[in-house]
Amino acid sequence: MGDLPVLELDHKTPLQDAKITKINQLAKDGQCGIADPIKLGIVASIVSETLAILGYDS
Repeated sequence: MGDLPVLELDHKTPLQDAKITKINQLAKDGQCGIADPIKLGIVASIVSETLAILGYDS
């Protein structure tokens, strides 16, 4: 993500100055992986994947 340094932020970008403790905690404690929301081997569209995650799959 690109941004320009801001004088009022001591020449840091808004992202560099952001207080991101919650995001850091999520990154530290979170899990990553691959999910098969429809069935193994089926590539889901955005709509079908969202419906499956919400429990509306058939």
